[in-house]
Amino acid sequence: MAASDILHSMKQLAPEAQVIFGINALIGTFFLLGFIFTMPVFVMIMFIIEEGVVGLVPAVTSLVLLYVLLVIVIPLWYGPNAYKNYRYQLTNSGIEIEKGIVWKKQITIPYERVQNIDILRGPIARAFNVANVYIQTAGISGVALTEGVIPSVLPEEALQIKNEILAHTKHT
Repeated sequence: MAASDILHSMKQLAPEAQVIFGINALIGTFFLLGFIFTMPVFVMIMFIIEEGVVGLVPAVTSLVLLYVLLVIVIPLWYGPNAYKNYRYQLTNSGIEIEKGIVWKKQITIPYERVQNIDILRGPIARAFNVANVYIQTAGISGVALTEGVIPSVLPEEALQIKNEILAHTKHT
């Protein structure tokens, strides 16, 4: 891509994205680790109750403390790092999105493939006064299958992104 092709330099999301990414990681970590930790803890508690194996109490306590620690630490680490590594830009030819902490992903969506643009503000987004821009392309439908997402931008910026993309799609 030539330098003249860039309309805007890579932009970062609203700072509130750090907290929102952290909240999403908290919810995911809580449930994922809950499933992983529940069975061993349950089995150990059953042994303590049924067999009177008091020696398992430290193991149960350790697993519960490890679970709590991970549920706190992972979101605190993930939120700022996801925010730092999520960038987007609009060029003359399409939308570019870069994201990822461990696995980096670079998405380029040509304007001619854009079919629909949705701006969504769920309860968490509204609480932090941000919006998510979902860019749907030909062959993919539904928010869950959206090819491009620009999360946690100010509502005015989300509308501006939508209008700019629509202006480019009319010219292609």
